[in-house]
Amino acid sequence: MGWFRLTNFIIKKLKEIHNINKKLEIVQKCSCINPFFLITREGEHFFASDLSNGHSFKTCYFTVISVNEPRNCVVLELLVPCCLNSICTNRALYRSNSRILIDISCFCGMGILKIPVYDYLVLKTNIKDKFRICFSTTEKKSSILWNNESNFANTATVTLHHKDNKNSTIKINLQTKEYLYSLSVKKGESCAITVKDLECLSVDSSKKILHGLIEVQLNHIKKANRCF
Repeated sequence: MGWFRLTNFIIKKLKEIHNINKKLEIVQKCSCINPFFLITREGEHFFASDLSNGHSFKTCYFTVISVNEPRNCVVLELLVPCCLNSICTNRALYRSNSRILIDISCFCGMGILKIPVYDYLVLKTNIKDKFRICFSTTEKKSSILWNNESNFANTATVTLHHKDNKNSTIKINLQTKEYLYSLSVKKGESCAITVKDLECLSVDSSKKILHGLIEVQLNHIKKANRCF
């Protein structure tokens, strides 16, 4: 196949990708684009590099922004590999604000990929927090011992210890986003439970004033979106 026919073939394919991308984004209202790579006349992958939030990246993956068929020119969007390496090994790409203008006549081939493309990268940070609550029950009403003041998702392991010489039961309540759990211990006992999205700890009233200890291992999951 001659260079002229190769150029026309690539232009045709890029126009098809561009039209499909526009239709998918209108219908599905999300980032549903088709990534591809280009092959140079030397038979190598074409690479481009840029800066994103102060970090440099190199990629051989692109999508189409616009096509100028009479001049054989195309504006491409650089797709960022998830590992910021030029060839993605984890098979995930992210959209960016980086654009380049290329002359299609400089290329001899292309390949369309089935790699998921996302609008942004979700970064998760696990924050561990461990604390103790020493408390005493009251005879009249239940008492709130702790409230979760953060909006982060969490997993909590709560251990209740009976710390009194009186042979009476201590009962605490664990309120999560969806359920209410209870822990009860008698003299000399300890009991533990692990729950998701703990919001509040409270202790029930008792006929006698009792002393207890609660140990909490709280794992927060903080999420942040990184755009390229």
